[in-house]
Amino acid sequence: MKQSTELTKFYRAYAKWLDNGAPHWHPFARSAGLCVYLENFCNGDEDVYSNLCGEMNLQFSEAGLKPGYPFDNSTIHLKDAMRKALHLNQKRIDWVRLHANYQSEELTAFYREILAWIEAGQPEHKNFMSCTGLCANLFFSPYGGLGIEAEIREQFSFAGLDKDYPFNDDHFSYRLEADAFSIYQNPQRLAWIRKHAKN
Repeated sequence: MKQSTELTKFYRAYAKWLDNGAPHWHPFARSAGLCVYLENFCNGDEDVYSNLCGEMNLQFSEAGLKPGYPFDNSTIHLKDAMRKALHLNQKRIDWVRLHANYQSEELTAFYREILAWIEAGQPEHKNFMSCTGLCANLFFSPYGGLGIEAEIREQFSFAGLDKDYPFNDDHFSYRLEADAFSIYQNPQRLAWIRKHAKN
């Protein structure tokens, strides 16, 4: 099932909160489930919340989970809420991490195509160039008009990487690689592409 950008942002915000030790009320609380905080995440916009909540509940249903209490039953949920321990539910954590790492089919296809090109020795190609990074190659590829440029930059940000130079220290080190046509010899960039081509 395709996942909206906004729901992905919510899952990523929740995952970062977990990674930061789940501080109570900053911005989520340990005593409420995902649906409650999805509403807060939508800043009171009932239409956006309704759409995203419907999307999340459809995800639960398609995964064979019950909307309302997808990770436990009402009794366990209430006990964990009273103990401020809902964030410790491993099923909830796994769900959030899985969906925070969502990648569209289009971006997966791009990663697979550029990896095949790299592994073929970077021959002359109508869409890919050895002297430009992932974002530029994405922009000039057939996938460029599909609106996934923001998705790849969001992936970089979620991974704690710079949105413009995720595999280099700065513009200067990126330019050195570009001028030497060695962008796709950068081990970090190659590892990233291989990992995301497998999604």
